[in-house]
Amino acid sequence: RMPTYHLACVVDDHLMGITHVVRGEEWLSSVPKHLLLYRFFGWHPPRFAHIPLLTNPDRSKLSKRQKDAAVSFYRNECFLPSAVVNFVAQLGWTPPKSEVLDMQELVDQFSLEKVHKGG
Repeated sequence: RMPTYHLACVVDDHLMGITHVVRGEEWLSSVPKHLLLYRFFGWHPPRFAHIPLLTNPDRSKLSKRQKDAAVSFYRNECFLPSAVVNFVAQLGWTPPKSEVLDMQELVDQFSLEKVHKGG
């Protein structure tokens, strides 16, 4: 991957005061580079978490460039924003109490430790 991307990520996250970075598992190999940059700058690194990728039925990586992976597709199809948020939040995680949650319930119940291990 390009070194300027890694530098930009670290500087940007630091300047924005980011405390937690959650990325797809394909970025796992970038963590050592980012940790070195944080150390070289004398900055405290955020906590990192890597989650399984969202995939298509054929197991290929879901792309934001695919029509039905864009939020605008669902907006144009008149899906309720709360339904889309609920669906996306539960793609790799199962809430402990209910299948339909409002935003505050999602925030209160979400835990990275409960994210599924496989995509």
